[in-house]
Amino acid sequence: MESTRLASLTAREVECATRSFRSAAPHHQSLVFCDVSLFEGFTTAQKEAAFVDDKSLPPRRAAIIAATTGGSEGPVVYQGHAPIDAKGAPPVMRVVPRVQPAMSPEEYELAERLIREYGPFQAACARFGLDARHVRSDPWCVGWASPEDDPETRLCEPVLFYQEDPEDDLYARPLEGIVLRVDLWHPGGARVISMEEDTRNVRVGARPLHRVPDFAAEALRPRLTPLLTMQPEGPSFELRADGSVVWQRWSFVVGFNAREGCFLSKVEYAGRPVAWRLSFAEMVVPYGDPHSPHYRKAAFDAGEDGLGRNAHSLDPDRCDCAPGGSPEFLDACVANPDGTAHAIANAVCVHEEDAGLAWKHLDWRTGKSVARRGRNLVVEFITTIANYTYGFSFRLGTDAAIKFEAALTGILSLGTLGPPDTGDKPRRRPWGQTLNAEGLYAPDHQHFFVGRLDLCVDGLKNRLVEVETERLGAMNAYAHGAHDFKDAPGSDLGSDHQGEAAFALRNLRFNAFRRKETLLATELEAARWACPEKGRHWKVEAAGPAPGGAAELGIGGRLNAAGKPTAWRLEPGSGSGIRLACGPNAAFLSRAGFLGKNLWCTVYSPEERYPGGDFPNQRPPNMPDGLPAWTSARNASLDGADLVLWHVFGTTHHTRLEDGPIMPVERVGFELKPDGFFDSSPSMDLPCDACAAKLPKSKL
Repeated sequence: MESTRLASLTAREVECATRSFRSAAPHHQSLVFCDVSLFEGFTTAQKEAAFVDDKSLPPRRAAIIAATTGGSEGPVVYQGHAPIDAKGAPPVMRVVPRVQPAMSPEEYELAERLIREYGPFQAACARFGLDARHVRSDPWCVGWASPEDDPETRLCEPVLFYQEDPEDDLYARPLEGIVLRVDLWHPGGARVISMEEDTRNVRVGARPLHRVPDFAAEALRPRLTPLLTMQPEGPSFELRADGSVVWQRWSFVVGFNAREGCFLSKVEYAGRPVAWRLSFAEMVVPYGDPHSPHYRKAAFDAGEDGLGRNAHSLDPDRCDCAPGGSPEFLDACVANPDGTAHAIANAVCVHEEDAGLAWKHLDWRTGKSVARRGRNLVVEFITTIANYTYGFSFRLGTDAAIKFEAALTGILSLGTLGPPDTGDKPRRRPWGQTLNAEGLYAPDHQHFFVGRLDLCVDGLKNRLVEVETERLGAMNAYAHGAHDFKDAPGSDLGSDHQGEAAFALRNLRFNAFRRKETLLATELEAARWACPEKGRHWKVEAAGPAPGGAAELGIGGRLNAAGKPTAWRLEPGSGSGIRLACGPNAAFLSRAGFLGKNLWCTVYSPEERYPGGDFPNQRPPNMPDGLPAWTSARNASLDGADLVLWHVFGTTHHTRLEDGPIMPVERVGFELKPDGFFDSSPSMDLPCDACAAKLPKSKL
């Protein structure tokens, strides 16, 4: 069977594309590849046709970002696409001036080696009784804080740590007071270009007391008895090598790229379109301590590093996936800087999990009870960006909902308290949590995630509606001598006002509330904050024919049993109401203006894939890109358009002692669920044998 055209690139396709691109690029000897993934620059018409048959899509190509670093004109960044086989059209490329692509793991290693070998740094370490060979670094991108961060140079300012024993937690021994800057694309070769030393304030954390349990000789708690989920008949889903999945009434394609990691394409339920593409498009982690080096910490972990590039090879024997059951895995492929393919075995895990009680009713008159258990199909991957580890998952349920979840764990990015923090009182700072008497310190910070939802609710002509609870007071009708609606004040006004008057008249006991629906007609109107106290959520309604034709089309598109357009709801969840804790003039916000709202909605454009633009690293304020720039420039109409929702959610991390040495998992997310898409509950047809496992009888 022919593979879907939405399948992620194979190793052979990656290497064919990079060879072709290299042959067409100037100064190709020094060309390095920063990102190679499936080209997805489809038009709305192509997307709509693909729901009927994805073979209608154009021939597969590879989207490429690459750079030459050895030409006489200095580093040059190229963006374009190339064929994945010998039959494809020639490469297309353009020069993108004054941008910096994401960093690679090879550059992480290079920056650390350059620092340890830098003579002035070795001398500084020796003055304080340190051995530069034990220094480790996380090469944080500089972002943009001043003109010296101009993207004509490729810069990082590594955060330093000291590790004498490879089994020690290196993050528990920060080395502060020395700031180095590395230019990775210097004309004379990568090098350290500056070092600042605060001789009165160079300090390193004390030897850590806590060590990772797997390496420590500590007594563990009593073992737990095995708890397994068994599927003796195998999984209920079908997973093909190209990433196509069919389970219950769901069908979709699992994709993977270096920037976003795992994403879902062409999502359908019972053959009806739900979404063209669902992904975690960006995450930003700003820190709240104004001291060096923490004020520089504002990582764009997708745009500056790559969630997929740093993905784990999952091992079910090491607790990466649910034990038991029948998990299946997909390998992924990204490009090395030299254009060869880098395979990540078991990058994505697909498995089923019990979702608890799906529904139940007990008739108290007869004692008869009916119930079903729900189930989720989980598609997940795990990535580590320096100290933090993140798990991203899509949970598609038998209730036809999709849960988006980000799970945070790993190790805190720590600092040490020095002379400015000492005095009569114990050493501390107001910007975080002091962890021990030696001055180990965890700065507070925030984690922002952006879910990108390219929806297709019964077709690609949709509209966006905001729904929230409205509470109205009662009219003192009796004070006006009114005993009937026609006597109430305002009854002589228009029908809308008559409705308000009638509502007030009937709310004499003050218990009434109702839903308020507002059409968000333009992109600027759709830039919204979450409001949990009002139960605010958003729904995307069908506003036109579904692909392949649809029955019962009205002015609003396909209609449900209530005579309303079919719709899906974005239901805010844990973390959906997060707001920036910093001030509006924080330097990183020139690149992260999209954090200024919890919801954005744009008309689909194939060039608009990421909320901060393609190149957030070192982008100066005079080169605006991303959601605020796009929406303010055009403010397009959203009524009857091909819509993309962007949901900003996350958590504010007030660090605590219990977050070390490895942080317990914290989960945040939201939900996409049907809202009038069906005429009744889609889970009512669950078979009862899902609950029929043979269980031991109660001992009571």
